[in-house]
Amino acid sequence: MLALLLAGALIQPAVGAAAGWTGETGPARGAGYFLGDRTPALLLRCAGGGRLAVVVAGGSGLPRDGDYTVVIAVDDTAFVGVARPGSADGGDAALVRTAAFETFAPLIAALKSGAVAEVSTPRGRYRLPLRGSGKALAALDGGCGA
Repeated sequence: MLALLLAGALIQPAVGAAAGWTGETGPARGAGYFLGDRTPALLLRCAGGGRLAVVVAGGSGLPRDGDYTVVIAVDDTAFVGVARPGSADGGDAALVRTAAFETFAPLIAALKSGAVAEVSTPRGRYRLPLRGSGKALAALDGGCGA
């Protein structure tokens, strides 16, 4: 069972809930690792104008006007970026970094071929298995358009 350590609390999906990687094409193009209750632990989604948003759990309770360092380490490679509180649905329970799609191409490639990712935020860190990530992230193979 996946356990996330965030804000000093242990969060676990409901017993029997299916957590894992999913991808979506069409207007809501994106892919991510979702907990059994559909909470995104790591989400990459198109944000319009050829941009991609990377959303990670761990922004709850942080001041909204701050910039926060987020590290996504895939196997032995760390991807470091600055993110702001936000979420996939407009709230502030996550940290979001939005940039040109090409900025994230190395991260996407690593997530597709890696074994495990570790996400580190000011609220803690958690590990995600990457089994199934290649298939899910194929939803982003066409980029995010212009």
